[in-house]
Amino acid sequence: MNSINIMVVGLGRWGHLWLEDIRENENYNIVSVVDNDFETIGNVCSEFQINERAGYINLEKAIDESNPDVALIVLPPKAHYQAAKKCIQKGVNILSEKPLANDMAEAESLLKLSQNNDVVFMVSQDYRWQPTPQTVRQAISDGVIGKVDYITFQHLRSIDVGGWREKMNHVVLEDMAIHHFDLLRYFLSADCKEVYAESFNPKWSWYEGGATTSVLLNFGDGLHVNYFGSWVTTGKENGSLGELRIEGDEGSLRVDSDGQVFRMSGEEEARLDLVEMEYVQRPYALREMQRAIYEGKQPETSIQDNIKSFAIIRTAIKSAQEHRPVSLSEVLNESV
Repeated sequence: MNSINIMVVGLGRWGHLWLEDIRENENYNIVSVVDNDFETIGNVCSEFQINERAGYINLEKAIDESNPDVALIVLPPKAHYQAAKKCIQKGVNILSEKPLANDMAEAESLLKLSQNNDVVFMVSQDYRWQPTPQTVRQAISDGVIGKVDYITFQHLRSIDVGGWREKMNHVVLEDMAIHHFDLLRYFLSADCKEVYAESFNPKWSWYEGGATTSVLLNFGDGLHVNYFGSWVTTGKENGSLGELRIEGDEGSLRVDSDGQVFRMSGEEEARLDLVEMEYVQRPYALREMQRAIYEGKQPETSIQDNIKSFAIIRTAIKSAQEHRPVSLSEVLNESV
């Protein structure tokens, strides 16, 4: 089986973590790395024993000279579209960090481009690929709590990330909630129909905008989700996955801040064994992309699927801006 030639675009903190995982996967061969800083390129090439000739400032030159099968895009969101567009036009498959794009116009453009150029485009929604979410999805699929009717979801953190995120208008919605809203679609095997969101800043927040958000999501057929997220909590944090309570007509599931999953029925509560996984998060994503290329199949989080999760975010932002419920049909092209 031939190795997959991969190009890493963006060598910041997350790019560095991806390189560590790629190095552990024998099916990938790093043929080039791309960044806008020569010193960073030199340091990365030295650390990962990559020939310095494989380090590039210019993306198009990197594609032409290194001939990658896959471009791993690990750039700030505003740079995703242009980088992905150049790769697609040259027939390079894409594995991208979230979010898919900066807005719906860009996302729909990338979807059409990828389809027209017959390339695999996968977004790494790595929150799916952890034991806790896998256990929740399996329990719902197995009917452990019957038909799900509503979910409460709390994500409470105190995160001082610095950099460009602090200047976002709605940082929780734009940078974090995509993980959680994608999980909801994954758990329920359903797509959101309508969103009502508010995005606001407590007076002590160190962010310029929207470090706290409250969102009501309607998945149709009487299924509703109440989501609350904050990056500036002054109390105890509850982890990146948050805490959930999923109510069905035959019982409930509870996910605690440690990622444990419990089935509840009346006063009785029993902890479920977590699903065992050989690979999680980024290593899982690399293997999912690998499977898609070798088998000629769409990956689980292809752009065709992920654009539906991304659309929830863009709808929530529109709702927060206009202070009204917004249907996903207002922002998502009906042909998607």
